[in-house]
Amino acid sequence: GGENLIKILERLNHEIARDKINKVHLFILGLGDLKDIKKFDNMVIHHISVFLGFNIFEMLTALYSSADLFIYPTKADTFPLVLQEASACGVPCVTFDVGGCSSIIRDNVSGYLIQPYEINDFVSKICLLIENNEKREDFSKAGRTFIKNNYSLKIIAEKYVAGLSLFKTKKVEMKLSANESALGPSPSAIKEYVKVSKNFK
Repeated sequence: GGENLIKILERLNHEIARDKINKVHLFILGLGDLKDIKKFDNMVIHHISVFLGFNIFEMLTALYSSADLFIYPTKADTFPLVLQEASACGVPCVTFDVGGCSSIIRDNVSGYLIQPYEINDFVSKICLLIENNEKREDFSKAGRTFIKNNYSLKIIAEKYVAGLSLFKTKKVEMKLSANESALGPSPSAIKEYVKVSKNFK
């Protein structure tokens, strides 16, 4: 989503100036070269690229918790952990409605799901959250509650146990023949896996 991020920042910089919003501080986490992200008059860019030591989770928690909102202009992500992490820290999220993003973010409840790749709408929702403290607070509480009720360690562990028990009961076997080893499970095994997994979602 790098290309989309640049487009979003360019548009956001314009909107901040037009609406006279206070200067925005943008923290970008992760490795990579930001040479394509120019300096913006109305935004301060902070690039945190390397985490050292064993306190990475404490650092991430502190960074998430200090943010007013989290933007994630991804093009594809099966199950974005960053959205889980941000929501768990009570940070409203704005992301495109792709992949598994809708499994974590509930539109207009804990954040915004934007149709791919509507840049103007994405920026509009960012500005709305920047200027609306009450909505950010509502999204924050809803996001934390959703993660706690659906993705806590206890709940995930229980789902794993239930899934393993169900597979054992149904005696589902995912055996690979010598010819299938490089390609993965056989089509019949995959169909059986999907059929059984639906019972414990």
